[in-house]
Amino acid sequence: MFATFQVLGQVSAGFISDWFGRRVSLYLVIFWAYIGVMLEVISKDWRMWTGSKIVIGYATGMMQSTVPTYVAEVAPRECRAIGLSFSYLCMTFGSLLSTLVTYGTNLKWGADINDDRAFRVPLYIGLAVPTLVLIFELFILVESPSWLIMRGKRDKARSNLAYIHSWQKDFDLERAFAEPEYTLQKEAEQSELESQSSYLDCFKGVDLRRTFCAVFPPMTNNLAGSNLTGQYATYFFEIAGSNDPLVNSVITTIVGLLANVATFFTIETKSVGRWGLLLGGLITMTASMLAIGLIAEITHGVYSYASGVVLTFFVALFSAASTLGPGFAGFAYTGESGSSRLRAKTTTLGVVGNALVGLIMTTCLPYMLNATTAGGRGWGIKTGMTACFFLALTR
Repeated sequence: MFATFQVLGQVSAGFISDWFGRRVSLYLVIFWAYIGVMLEVISKDWRMWTGSKIVIGYATGMMQSTVPTYVAEVAPRECRAIGLSFSYLCMTFGSLLSTLVTYGTNLKWGADINDDRAFRVPLYIGLAVPTLVLIFELFILVESPSWLIMRGKRDKARSNLAYIHSWQKDFDLERAFAEPEYTLQKEAEQSELESQSSYLDCFKGVDLRRTFCAVFPPMTNNLAGSNLTGQYATYFFEIAGSNDPLVNSVITTIVGLLANVATFFTIETKSVGRWGLLLGGLITMTASMLAIGLIAEITHGVYSYASGVVLTFFVALFSAASTLGPGFAGFAYTGESGSSRLRAKTTTLGVVGNALVGLIMTTCLPYMLNATTAGGRGWGIKTGMTACFFLALTR
């Protein structure tokens, strides 16, 4: 249900951000996050808990669609890719933080089955985070100048652009304002862009290639099995025979986080760039998946300390490659590939495509992990190699 409403949130965010603005869409993310966490706090049975996950899934989908669009339109060209990928870094850090907080509260209060603080405290912290974000948004967040230009609000767009770049002493406001204005006029010949465009336009002419570049790179993350080092990492290490699967999971998450930081220094270099990170990351993910499979065949599922260390190493390597490639660079492709008049819709298609594949993989992965006869062996390798082939089309 979470993944289903996540997709709905991604789709609706494209329409909301086009009609009412990127800022309104971001505020709605906070609103639905509050509602979802509040439902978690007051829930007394699985029905209300499921309802909270539906609301949070919708908020997550809106966030994944709106944030890349906003960052791509507001961030300076020189650090746009870093800005886009920083949002991915924040999600990774949030995942690590939630794991550590839950682990800590479980150690402190988990021994008493009647003490619900073990799971209530993380929920209260879940209310604090959107509160901090809301405070920053109220005082710092401005509407996207590109969206304002598309709506004919030139004076407001100029004012917001000056505010965004107020830290630059030698900033050329007129030139910066003329660039999106000229681009928009050139693409749609001064028509009312967003109201006259549709998702079908994303599949016509050169926009079809732009859509492919926005959709396929992040999708390869799920195709190559990124959930193995994500939400199923602890369970994977548990069935692999680890003595402390949570520690192994935290190690792989930290490695992925460090890889994300390292990418800040490589994504804008000409020798590496987005495509190099994407292809190199995907090849490494495929090789790591092959190594994990070989370890399982060699040990027959009975891991010694040495084989456990090697297994953790390759899972951590997979996590780092996933972050560097499809996670980091793929997110940049999603935010940057769309034309100005179709950027919100193209970004929405990118995150929706990734979410749909993720929904399929999260449904199939438990069967792959639980039964060797379910046909799961080797799928990470097969889809990874297939993704490498199609990835050449984004070059």
